[in-house]
Amino acid sequence: MWPTQSLSLKKGYESAANQIDSIKRIAQNNRDTMAAGPVQASYFTALGENLSSALKMLSEVSHLAGIFDYISKEEQGARTALAVEENMTAIKAALFTALGEIKAKAPIDADRYLLTVKLLEDGTLEERTFDAAETETLRGLLDALIALID
Repeated sequence: MWPTQSLSLKKGYESAANQIDSIKRIAQNNRDTMAAGPVQASYFTALGENLSSALKMLSEVSHLAGIFDYISKEEQGARTALAVEENMTAIKAALFTALGEIKAKAPIDADRYLLTVKLLEDGTLEERTFDAAETETLRGLLDALIALID
């Protein structure tokens, strides 16, 4: 193995570990906030952006040749490379599913942007909100994501 490849595997491992820790915190905080009461559409948008960014980063790391063997080695063989790969795939699938729920729950315009405001009968604009019942499925998906990470 060339030193530069080792370096990029190390950086990929560290980036993935930091990203997964971040995903867990984001999922826990958002789940709890949504359970506590209504959340504004901009909150949904921010959550979607965070999950999308995490999915992109983990996908990039997953494509590094030898990354799963490297992670297994760094964890002192606590998990096999296959187990690491399966877990990473499951986390990415959970992120993708949660993103799908956000998109399914919120109305979008013709350009596929989330409509964060709605036009009231008097002509004023009001930010959309989602109550605890409307976010129940998403909260369940975030719980499943947290369980995968633990």
